[in-house]
Amino acid sequence: MKKKYSELRTCYIMLLLDGGSGLLKVFLLRFFNIRILSNVRTPLHDQMRKVRGWSNTQVVFRFATIQLIISIITIYLIMLHKSSVTLIKLLIYKSVL
Repeated sequence: MKKKYSELRTCYIMLLLDGGSGLLKVFLLRFFNIRILSNVRTPLHDQMRKVRGWSNTQVVFRFATIQLIISIITIYLIMLHKSSVTLIKLLIYKSVL
């Protein structure tokens, strides 16, 4: 069940990177007159299609690959965190006895 939630988190990360970059760009330009990412077209999938010349299939496949890599890293970090917490609890328990 927890694996499902970690995969959802990675989907949210990709959505935030893809859509959030455009929102951040417009917000900073409109309210603070700050231009960031002026050479980057947003959302990011449009940048890849227009500037890099990727087809729609390439964009979907490569973004899905990035999501898979982020999912694997997230699951690994969650497992690493759980094992370190268990080890710390074990060390504390042994030191108390």
